[in-house]
Amino acid sequence: IELQEAEAATEEAVSTAVKSQAKADKSKRSAIELEDLDRYLKHIEKKQKQLKNAEKAHKKAVEAHDIARENWDDARNALNKNADIYYKAKIDANLQQSRANAAQSQTHNALLAYERYMKLADLAYDAKKYA
Repeated sequence: IELQEAEAATEEAVSTAVKSQAKADKSKRSAIELEDLDRYLKHIEKKQKQLKNAEKAHKKAVEAHDIARENWDDARNALNKNADIYYKAKIDANLQQSRANAAQSQTHNALLAYERYMKLADLAYDAKKYA
């Protein structure tokens, strides 16, 4: 009976040992899976940080673009205003030049008329003298 009990106890011990080994293997696999899960979670956290950094960089780039666009608009408006002033000044200068040319032409015509008058006066005087 003791032999049978010993054999039964041995079988039970072997069965318990096999079950314990299976549980240990399962626990080991679970631990490995948890390590993989931890690595995966760390990877996800790293990617989330990179995404936040990329979003911040994008936001800064958009702000810089908006500022550059405003500066460009200001420069374009100033250039247009200056161009308007330049063309108005150019038109005024052309008008002044035309007026100056007209005045010069009138002065020249007046001088020619005066010279003709003087010649006619001389001819009239000469004619009167001979008459």
